[in-house]
Amino acid sequence: MNNTEDSRDKNTAAQHAVFQSIFSGPKGECLRITHDTTDPLTRYVRDRRIWRVIQRLRTMNVPAFSEMTALVICGGSGGEASLLRKAGFRTVVNSDFSSEAVARAKDRDPEVESLVINAQDIHLPDDAFDLVFVQDGLHHLSRPAAGLNEMLRVAKRIVVVLEPHTGIVAQLIGTTWEKHGEIVNFVFRWNNSIFRQIALSQLLQRHCTIFCLRAWDHSGMVYKVAKMPRVKPCEKLIAQILYALLTPFNFLGNSF
Repeated sequence: MNNTEDSRDKNTAAQHAVFQSIFSGPKGECLRITHDTTDPLTRYVRDRRIWRVIQRLRTMNVPAFSEMTALVICGGSGGEASLLRKAGFRTVVNSDFSSEAVARAKDRDPEVESLVINAQDIHLPDDAFDLVFVQDGLHHLSRPAAGLNEMLRVAKRIVVVLEPHTGIVAQLIGTTWEKHGEIVNFVFRWNNSIFRQIALSQLLQRHCTIFCLRAWDHSGMVYKVAKMPRVKPCEKLIAQILYALLTPFNFLGNSF
């Protein structure tokens, strides 16, 4: 077990070094530009899932966004945090274990606060934020369940997790090992049972409501297909049509 933990710690340190390099270099600048682009197609495929979550939250019995605080973990250069700020949350904090990513986030959106945080060991008190949010971040962790446990501990009201879903489609064509240079991580995938068991183990008998939804999120593929006709005014519409065609099959979706 100690050897496993040592290996895990070494991989986390190596992954940290890689992400520091990514966010301090040209790729980090590319990510910043993508977050701030006004191109309708890029905005749609990047932001679609988050705006759907925001719309769902507005239908729930929660305080007004203007009364709530939000923390984004594994937030990179802060694209998700900016969207939550635009949705009206009173305070939004973007966090990442890469100080370079946090610096990028501060530069690109000064209205979003930033913290360097290890998502597996969040040095914040219980119930520190009304909402804690992650998009495609837990599967980068060596201990994804620990990341979810920390989110549940720090959240006062709401936890939102957008991650890969397990299932037959993911098993057949999904990525198993994600590589960043020489560093590799296992793509951990969630389903209703896994999420519910981890959540209830942490929350015990506290009252809670759990929604586990599936959808399709092949954003890279949809982007490429929408670009194929090379008719710019129609690109976003084509992407919307593609996702509409997939909607009846959300029960097979790769996104959780």
